[in-house]
Amino acid sequence: MAEHIRALLLECQVGQTTPTTTEKKPKSLKERAADFYARVKQDPEKYRVLLDEQKERSKSNREQFKLNGLEEQKERRKAMNNERAKRWRERQKEAGKNQDQLKSKQPVTRKQKETKEKRKRLDRDRKRNERSNRSTQKRAAVNR
Repeated sequence: MAEHIRALLLECQVGQTTPTTTEKKPKSLKERAADFYARVKQDPEKYRVLLDEQKERSKSNREQFKLNGLEEQKERRKAMNNERAKRWRERQKEAGKNQDQLKSKQPVTRKQKETKEKRKRLDRDRKRNERSNRSTQKRAAVNR
């Protein structure tokens, strides 16, 4: 009996082919997707339909996210930012920096910016006027 099984196994092994010569490896998901898109792109009508389907799917995903995931996403992002800021403050403390140095300057309002620009403009005009009214000797003295 054992010899009979051994003979069958040998017979099967002799008839087998090597996997490298005739058998193909199964394609990965990435390769199959690339082949699919290449085939679809050859037919403009099918490609247009595919793009429309993708557009609809993307639109519905965005709407679902707005309905369900927005608050969760905000909370998660807020928690991550708080953690990041906490780590940064700890690193700054370890470096020996003073807390007053770590705080940024006060925000500048639009009115403050306009006032500063107006002062700069007036000073520019005043200096321009002074330079134009200088005598030639004074100009020569300044240019030396």
